[in-house]
Amino acid sequence: MVSAFPPELIREIVTHLQHPGQDDRSSLKTATLISSAFRPHCQKILFFNLKLKHPEDLERTWWLLENSKAIQNYTKKLSLYTHEMTAGGKSLAVVLWRIKQLEIIREMDLSRIFRVESISAVIASILSSTKSPILALFIQRRYFEWMTSFTPLLKRLRLCGTMPLSMFKLTPSPPPSTGQRLRLHHLHLSVIQQTGIFRYLFDIGALAELRTLNIWLSPGLTLDNADPISVLRPLILGSASSLNEFRYEVDLCLGSRLQDKEIFDLSGFTRLRELSLCFGYFNQRYTRDRRAYIHNTPFRWVIGFLQTATSETPLERFRLRWDHVPYDDTRQLSPDFDFQAWEELDSLFTDRSRFSRLKKVHLQIRIHDDLRHQGVTTQFKGLLKNTADLGILRVCKSLRSKFEPR
Repeated sequence: MVSAFPPELIREIVTHLQHPGQDDRSSLKTATLISSAFRPHCQKILFFNLKLKHPEDLERTWWLLENSKAIQNYTKKLSLYTHEMTAGGKSLAVVLWRIKQLEIIREMDLSRIFRVESISAVIASILSSTKSPILALFIQRRYFEWMTSFTPLLKRLRLCGTMPLSMFKLTPSPPPSTGQRLRLHHLHLSVIQQTGIFRYLFDIGALAELRTLNIWLSPGLTLDNADPISVLRPLILGSASSLNEFRYEVDLCLGSRLQDKEIFDLSGFTRLRELSLCFGYFNQRYTRDRRAYIHNTPFRWVIGFLQTATSETPLERFRLRWDHVPYDDTRQLSPDFDFQAWEELDSLFTDRSRFSRLKKVHLQIRIHDDLRHQGVTTQFKGLLKNTADLGILRVCKSLRSKFEPR
């Protein structure tokens, strides 16, 4: 039975059907007929995300908009991979205006486009729609000027990109007559320069009900010549009481700057169920400046953070990921490296008076190939041994000898 096929297989079948030509639309009609035989949940998967990458996508989309009810019933997300293209006499802007008229889009992924001059007006119109409010948005940071187009119903925001950005002096849009204000539930920031955006969202009260916070700090530009970790700390703590999930990813080189004064007080995260701390190596080049990072510093910081937990801490899942790379060209461990820090981490997790609700601990260590034959892997295998032997927690450990630095 066609409807019994896995959704992934169905999507592949329809995707690989020949795109319609100027004179032959039989393949597209066939795809429409086949997809109509699928169960509703399969149709949702097939038509949920409308991707516009190539001119043939544009022509196919226009035909579906005019002839198929499936795209109107099930399409909720729009993903753009280009800012300008034309097919069948229709431009991208024209197709987007048609999509806007249908009032069907709830999510938008604009993270892959870098020029928007020709479609800026229609994008702003879609973002500001009250009949079809955008609930989730993935966007390049350089286009954060569209902040004034957001409706108060936006709940999920992901900002990406590495272009320089000055501090914001934006005036937020006046709240609508209902008195609603922007209240984000999920926020993802992926570069240092976005600390300015974080501050801006915090100042206008958009983070008052934040549930998920994902921050990735990589080496590079800092904000106003200040340490981004210090700048972010009060903003993170200001949102701590509403967070259910917190992911903090810091480059190893940058993590060496972590100090006792930057330790978060876990008791302030009164609703936190899931905590993920990642220390990754994001630069492939070895320089004398980057050679000076200290491995123990970020892990002493992790221990200090976890020591602030109390019997009331609601934490249920904890994940720690660490990329270990050679200290320098000699392909050796960092001279200051000490496994005692990991033993202290193990003893913390076995303390049920602090973590009475903890159910799962996931430790992932990625070892650079240059250290694979230096006996390091054997030493790492004993980490969190007591926690595993205790049998109370579900401990997942993974050692990977290969990884690609970002």
